[in-house]
Amino acid sequence: MSYAVRFIDDIPCERRPRQEEVSVMLDRFVFRRDGGVKRLPENKTMAGSSTCTGAPFRVSLGLFAPPSTSRFYLEWPGGPNEDTGIPCHLVAAHRNCVLFRLTSIVRSKTRPQYLIYPDDYYLYRPATADLKRLPTCTRTKPVAAEGEQKQDKLGLMSKSEPSDSEPWEWDSSESDSGEIVMTEEMKWAEKASREHYEEKLAMGVDVDHDVVRSSLVMERIGLLCQESSEGGDEFVVTELQLVTLNRKVSAELSLLRSSASDWVHMPLPIHCNNKRDSAALRHFCIQAVVPLSDCLCWVDYCSGIIIAKNVLDKTPSLSYIPLPHTPPSGCEHQLRSVCATVGGHLLKFIDTVVDQQPCSSGFTIISYILIATEEGSMEWKKETSMTSDEMWGLKAPGRVPHEVPMFPLVNLENPDIIHFQLSECTDYVDTVTLLTIDMSARSVVSVFTHIKGEQELRGEDADVAEARTGLLQPFLLAMVPKFLLVRPVNLRKRKDQS
Repeated sequence: MSYAVRFIDDIPCERRPRQEEVSVMLDRFVFRRDGGVKRLPENKTMAGSSTCTGAPFRVSLGLFAPPSTSRFYLEWPGGPNEDTGIPCHLVAAHRNCVLFRLTSIVRSKTRPQYLIYPDDYYLYRPATADLKRLPTCTRTKPVAAEGEQKQDKLGLMSKSEPSDSEPWEWDSSESDSGEIVMTEEMKWAEKASREHYEEKLAMGVDVDHDVVRSSLVMERIGLLCQESSEGGDEFVVTELQLVTLNRKVSAELSLLRSSASDWVHMPLPIHCNNKRDSAALRHFCIQAVVPLSDCLCWVDYCSGIIIAKNVLDKTPSLSYIPLPHTPPSGCEHQLRSVCATVGGHLLKFIDTVVDQQPCSSGFTIISYILIATEEGSMEWKKETSMTSDEMWGLKAPGRVPHEVPMFPLVNLENPDIIHFQLSECTDYVDTVTLLTIDMSARSVVSVFTHIKGEQELRGEDADVAEARTGLLQPFLLAMVPKFLLVRPVNLRKRKDQS
């Protein structure tokens, strides 16, 4: 006998989602609005802060009900542009919290011939327009991982990060003579940094040292936010680092709780059911982090999940659960997803299995739920499935492209509803359609055009159309108060206002 694991039974009633909140799908693309024709939408979600160098910025959200996607806007005049990399990343979202990272470019004070790239992490609460810069995490790397070159699953060698005593030289712009070429953005950032320096100096603060760089790795970070018993929100930002010593894998959690002012680092063992699972951990590569009730799940779509229970408490524990085995496709991160549903308290695994037959474009969508067995262990149980012929044969309110559905995303409230992205290749810009299916009712809920193709290059969304061509990304799920949503009449226009 088995039953679905619903973590909501362990959560006090006061921590359950508030009824006035609704779920939104947040696009990971950051819409830069630095003035001119494209301006930052000034609505109730707008908030401002400054970077570690003193450079000011503002953010806001354009919130739309699904199947339309919501948007994150950034106003950072003079901040680094896309030519120097991606200066802003949306890291995670949970309930009414969004975690994002800004990367600045400043000249080193101790070695002026070099540029440094400090990261700032911010926790943003759009409902209250609250923006908080997190304290810098400066964890020392475990000995087993220090100075090593790690090989990823594609066989490529990744460069070890420099130590705190080394300046960052990556992506610096130099002239033929070897001197650093200062762009307008870098000049503006240096001016803001100098003003910040003089302000701190006047306050008697020791500022004759470089900005302390964060040791966090963005891809390993998860966010968990819940309503506390006192009525406010409590959160924890957690990074998982795996450590291999003598062929045995353990972990180190770096945690920042809302009740603390600094990071805590905890070495922890990872519980495995058998030797095969223990061996799988040696090749574990984090591809997603999913919040689940009072847990966080680090996902490797080629292997399984590492679930951290009780991360809001002082005694978290880690265990490994393998995913159902299917023939590898090489695109597991696009065809699979692990999602929390039923208010974020039930875990589902969606797998789009592409037919292996030559010249076949067919596929099968399979959904699983996490169950607990009589022995007390957890495993995946197959729930429903749908073939490509069945999906294309369903009656739909619009044209459904005959493409493989990617980046499945389970609805946060209804475990039967799944959102997919379908990309059609065109000459310049791919057309991207958002398809929503009810797997239980065997019906198409909606068909929504996310990117219309080449015509998008002539509109205000040319930046996202170019970025998304051939490089789709999964959406983030968040909960926001219903009153913050843009009215449905504006969904079709998709203007930068709310």
